[in-house]
Amino acid sequence: MKNSSLYTRHIEIRAAEGGDDAKLLVPMQAQFYETYALSQGWSWRVLGIQPGWIIAEVQAKKECSFFHLDRENGGHRWQRVPPTERKGRVHTSTVTVVIRNPHVQTVSALLEKDVDMRFTKDTGPGGQHRNKTESCVVLTHRPTGISVKASDRCQHANRRVAWATLEDRVAKHAQAIADSALAHDRKTKAGSGMRGDKIRTYALQRHTATDHRSNIQKPWNVIKIGDLESFYS
Repeated sequence: MKNSSLYTRHIEIRAAEGGDDAKLLVPMQAQFYETYALSQGWSWRVLGIQPGWIIAEVQAKKECSFFHLDRENGGHRWQRVPPTERKGRVHTSTVTVVIRNPHVQTVSALLEKDVDMRFTKDTGPGGQHRNKTESCVVLTHRPTGISVKASDRCQHANRRVAWATLEDRVAKHAQAIADSALAHDRKTKAGSGMRGDKIRTYALQRHTATDHRSNIQKPWNVIKIGDLESFYS
């Protein structure tokens, strides 16, 4: 059950370069974050899982708790002998990690102060009343330029219809912008997924984990026990 007083992050892990082995590495990367989350006293919940993709949710009591986790965005390169490798060759694969706050406000309410309203006479068939009285309602949302028109016989009914229509169109417009921003944010955080585009390398054959931003190298077992903070100390 969700607690609204908790702070949340979504962790999305995707297979990148490396084919089938990259897909096998996704749950291993997720296990690292799960172990770290539980060691911090956070909750951990898998929201979705497919071959080569996992999205999980963590919740903590303080926003600042995610200081280190928020820096995990980017490519994570793995070097190991895959379980499917018969000749003992080391393969290099990558997975991408995206950390995001799912509670960022994306769609704002339609405010009356942002809407211009005018009344006009309608044109076309519909009788003398429709053509001679200003029952038609036109609403324009100034921030987006979206305009709608309702032209039934009753002005009061037209106001309701026009407002509902404008509200729907503005919400869809805002959602489209939010979806585009989210896609851009995800792409920027994940990086290219190419082997050379990485923040960290896990070299299992050497039993090391190297952070390429801080040049800190740690034994591989720090990953297994979820010691994320050792890369930032």
